[in-house]
Amino acid sequence: MGAIGALGLIGLAVALFGPRRLQREVIQPMQTALTDRAEKLWTEARRPRA
Repeated sequence: MGAIGALGLIGLAVALFGPRRLQREVIQPMQTALTDRAEKLWTEARRPRA
């Protein structure tokens, strides 16, 4: 049920903003932030693994 709601919200966002603007203003910054955070966590976790 939650996945259907998430897909509905994504569809609404695409309809309101357009696919290029959504990519540029929402998806890309979120992807960058998550990538940076994941790299930091991976680096911090490397010490205990070594």
